[in-house]
Amino acid sequence: MSDYWKYYHLSSDPFAADNPDITPYLSDRWQQQIDLLLHLSQSSNAVLVVTGVLGVGKSVLRHEFVREVKKEAGVCEVKGELSIVSSVLLQILASHLGINYQGMSDFDLKSAINQALDTMSSQGKRYVLVIDNAHKLPESTHETLLQFANDNAEPVNPLHIVLVGGPQLTATLSSITSETMGEALTHTQRVEALNRQETAQYIEHRLASVGVQSSNLFSEKDIDEIFKQSSGVPIKVNFFAKNILIKYLPQSETGLPKRTRFLRRHWPLAAGACVLLVLVTAFVVTPHNNPAFMQASQGEAALPSQRAALMAKQQSNTYTARLALASNTQLPTQATIETVTATTQTPVNPVVKVQETPTPTQSDAQSDEEEQAQIAARAEALTAANLPRQIPVTSEPKATQPQQVTQAATEPRGYTLQLLAAETINKANQFIINHGIEQQAHIYHVSSRGKIWYVVAYGQYNDSATAHLAVKDLPHNLQRIHPWIRSLKSINQNKVG
Repeated sequence: MSDYWKYYHLSSDPFAADNPDITPYLSDRWQQQIDLLLHLSQSSNAVLVVTGVLGVGKSVLRHEFVREVKKEAGVCEVKGELSIVSSVLLQILASHLGINYQGMSDFDLKSAINQALDTMSSQGKRYVLVIDNAHKLPESTHETLLQFANDNAEPVNPLHIVLVGGPQLTATLSSITSETMGEALTHTQRVEALNRQETAQYIEHRLASVGVQSSNLFSEKDIDEIFKQSSGVPIKVNFFAKNILIKYLPQSETGLPKRTRFLRRHWPLAAGACVLLVLVTAFVVTPHNNPAFMQASQGEAALPSQRAALMAKQQSNTYTARLALASNTQLPTQATIETVTATTQTPVNPVVKVQETPTPTQSDAQSDEEEQAQIAARAEALTAANLPRQIPVTSEPKATQPQQVTQAATEPRGYTLQLLAAETINKANQFIINHGIEQQAHIYHVSSRGKIWYVVAYGQYNDSATAHLAVKDLPHNLQRIHPWIRSLKSINQNKVG
């Protein structure tokens, strides 16, 4: 899928070999090799040889070397092919030096080139001949180059030759120099593949160039798998990293209906809507159709009437006991009272028998008063035993969790639309002016992998779903750059100053 990167809201394909938006990645080891080449191109007359396997990064080193050396020397770049024989190579070099080679023999052409180099040496100038894919040159052309360098092996020679090619280039040059010229005529540098850490930095660099961090798309396990499959060769890293991003895409996305593709891309929003619908349905339907709820409601409604009946029965029992005392009746014995007291579920009224009594004397009256007092005490105990226990109904306060003030509470929340990650503030300001978004845009000064970026962000939204919908409301020229929906928290974590 050639446009897989649009699904991730990237500005362009981060792993395309010919993407002009991505600056070359240079590891520390590669930068040291470039510095050494620049030094030797000034101080040594040896032929500089750069070799390595296909896709390991030779072209990047050559490009950066040429860019630096052009600041102080003339450069002639040649792409190696089998058709570039000795005479053709001499004509190309003569043309760059401003020599009219028409009708000249190879011998005369060499003499004219040497004379032009002597003039450059007297003027303090120097020239660099860089041949890419040098392993594709005929062996006779290699012999001419080495012989040319050997004939001009003076300390003041202004011409420096740099050959860039595959591993077989070393074997070809070695067979020529060992037979006729000596091993010291060449200086070879081998470009090694990236290690695990450099592979992760390489991926981070390419993703940052299109406006996203690698941690948002790749896990550490993904990086390990990419390094294992690619062995650190950049061209293979691009291939396997791209395949992982394609693998994460929903299956058959492009063949699905528009509504299905929307649900697949915005499944959190759809899932939240379903959960909300279930909760609303449960709230509306459950109170009317749940039997347990209806039974509990009826029980609560019947509770006041049950309490009123119990209170009326208790008052009747108390009244009966007092009536027996007032009528000078005989109450049940102590054993009967204890038996009734132990029965707490259903109140039992004592059997009252009325007996006729003779008229009391004065001493009998005192004993009768004491006996009535005891009977009254027992009656009160009996009444208390017959009263049902009432459990007070209290409403327990809901437990509230203490509010915890964390660092996340102070961090900015919400999402924004990242439109551009520029290397200079002027470029960011010019982008805002060109699109007429001065009122809605913000510029954030952030750092990523030791490099400073000026991020142009558009708007502020409460959640990612709202931000996704906001993309459709953007002007057409902003929609075409596929804005990256980014959290304000991630921007704040990388802010500078």
